[in-house]
Amino acid sequence: FYQNHRTYTKSRSSEQLMGENLDYDDVYSDCYPLITNGSTLLNPCGLIANTFFNDVVEFDSSDSSVEMDTEGIAWSADMSQKFQQVYGFKYALVTDTSLSCSDVLGESSCESYYDSSTDETYYYYYPDNDSVQYLYE
Repeated sequence: FYQNHRTYTKSRSSEQLMGENLDYDDVYSDCYPLITNGSTLLNPCGLIANTFFNDVVEFDSSDSSVEMDTEGIAWSADMSQKFQQVYGFKYALVTDTSLSCSDVLGESSCESYYDSSTDETYYYYYPDNDSVQYLYE
C-alpha cells in the first residue's frame, strides 16, 4: 500500500474533474499511469477517478421503516465547483418520445438513457465522444 500511495493520490487531473475538456498531452503528467483505454482518452483519467467502491450494505431487520438517507453525503463545494461534467455536455428529460435526440439537444450524435425505476427517458450528449471514453456513459 504505502509504496503506491503517492502514485495513487497524484493520479488525477483537477482541471478535468472541474469540467475542462483536455487532450492527452494536457493530462499525461497528472493522470499517469491511467490515461487511456487502448487508444481512447479517459475522462476522468487517473487512478483516483477510476476507483469504485463496491460495498454492499444489508439491513438485517424486520422493521420495514429503515431507510437509507442519501442527502448531505457530499460537500456542496464538491457538487457545485470541484466535480463537473465536461464543458459541452448536454442532457434533457424527454417528454415527447416522437422527437429525436438531435431535435431535442441540437446535436447529431447524442444518445438516450431509459431509467426503469422512474419510467423516464433522457437524451444526452458528450463532446468528442469518438475519441474520449467518459466515465458516466
